[in-house]
Amino acid sequence: MDKRKILVLSLLVLFVVGMSLSAVSASKNVKIGKYKVKLTNSDIKKIKNGKQVTKSTGKYIKYQASANKIVKAKVKISVSKKSNDGGTKKGKYYAESWSSAGPIKFRWVKL
Repeated sequence: MDKRKILVLSLLVLFVVGMSLSAVSASKNVKIGKYKVKLTNSDIKKIKNGKQVTKSTGKYIKYQASANKIVKAKVKISVSKKSNDGGTKKGKYYAESWSSAGPIKFRWVKL
């Protein structure tokens, strides 16, 4: 074999291996401040159908509970079609980060 055929064959093999190892399902990252979650296609379909999806970010926030005790709580992000006051923005969805200490931040996101 000449060098050109070997080069084409090696590029073809690299392309096939890369395609077979790539992720099968698409997803979307939603980030609010330093907290982020990954929404799968099924999560996005639920949100677009009007359901709320809540996922844990894997990060914690410290807050002062009763009796001056410092507590760590998991931070979660909820994404829904409408905001708490019922308002909507065209093409955008309401995402809110919260913990048991209460809401942290919110943001309009595009899915």
